[in-house]
Amino acid sequence: RRPLQEISEQVQKMKQKHGNVIGRPLKQNVNEVAARREVCENYLYNGEMT
Repeated sequence: RRPLQEISEQVQKMKQKHGNVIGRPLKQNVNEVAARREVCENYLYNGEMT
């Protein structure tokens, strides 16, 4: 499934940023990625509007 690959790539990016955090639930990771994606989209959208 391609979406799963995309999620794994973003999780790897987060691991590079925060260091490899062991013992963190996968669901929390996915939720953080989703929240971050929303924030990024809103930031880009607002940036384009200005």
